[in-house]
Amino acid sequence: MDKKDKKRRQVLHERLQKLQRLLADARKQNDSPEELQSLEKQMQDIRQEFDGLTP
Repeated sequence: MDKKDKKRRQVLHERLQKLQRLLADARKQNDSPEELQSLEKQMQDIRQEFDGLTP
């Protein structure tokens, strides 16, 4: 894994952690189902990109 892939994995991991916190807070408030769907979609996209990087 080169330096660029390593940095990209780190950035994606940080974004994923942030989205997990936002999703947990959104579930507690339970105001907007659209927001929950949007956050879940973003997390899914990040996971796919993360998995697509070479190990």
